[in-house]
Amino acid sequence: MRFDLNLRSVVRTQLQDVVQEMQAWQGENTVDDAEIDSIKGAIASFEHTTVRDNLQVAGVDGSGDFPMLSYADSFVYLSVAQATLYGADRACGLRELAPTPDTVIDFAWIPENSTEGSLALDRAQERLAGRSLVQIIEQSDYRQLKTIATGKNFTTEKLLTGLIRPHASDTGNLAIQLRTDAEMGPLYGYWRAIAD
Repeated sequence: MRFDLNLRSVVRTQLQDVVQEMQAWQGENTVDDAEIDSIKGAIASFEHTTVRDNLQVAGVDGSGDFPMLSYADSFVYLSVAQATLYGADRACGLRELAPTPDTVIDFAWIPENSTEGSLALDRAQERLAGRSLVQIIEQSDYRQLKTIATGKNFTTEKLLTGLIRPHASDTGNLAIQLRTDAEMGPLYGYWRAIAD
């Protein structure tokens, strides 16, 4: 295909239009003045605080590139996540705890092939979770909920076989699954370690 000067101009113009639309949308205030006043009026101060010894909370944020690259019928997905842990401190409320869980960075190659793609997705999810899918099923309430919903008992292996795995090209679905795995896997490991 010829990428001539006329086409370059059209592409440049269209990209500029998209940029202007994005800038206009980003600059719009979605909350009007009446709503701002209502929010301000609803804010209440308290003179006391509840002290909770040994309270720990965590925050995690995940992202990635879904897919980071694609070629032929294969996709490479990048998942990243970082968690921060906080503990109750009588002097300042919450204080960041160290060490924080390691930053998660995972590259998953998932081919469109139904057999190989499913195996690659399973491996990626196991890496991100830090444990096997069999362990996840056995330690969750999934089997119990499935029994309640169907009235039948299922083995772990049957549930594992019956998991719905999106195609490698189902980028929206895979983005949600892989990002969630990246966010929750390290926290699960951390909470298990401090609980034992």
